[in-house]
Amino acid sequence: KGADLDIRINDRPVGKSVLDTLITIPRQDTFYLPVKMKVNMKQLFSNAISLLMNNEVDVKVNGTVKLGKSGVFFNMPVNYSGKQKIDW
Repeated sequence: KGADLDIRINDRPVGKSVLDTLITIPRQDTFYLPVKMKVNMKQLFSNAISLLMNNEVDVKVNGTVKLGKSGVFFNMPVNYSGKQKIDW
């Protein structure tokens, strides 16, 4: 039903993602979530040199998502950390 997530690249905050629409998630299947993100361009440009020199970045996503079924919703914490390859 919704999400409020903070995104960090190489341990620097670059933006915030807020999802406020209802998305149906298929049962026991893989799915994608459309994400809109507000990016702090100052922070992104400060990362530009390290982004250009490496083909991998550390991505961290922290926040909460609102999940539910049949009108019963609850907030679930999200703590993701991983490496993302960048193909130029």
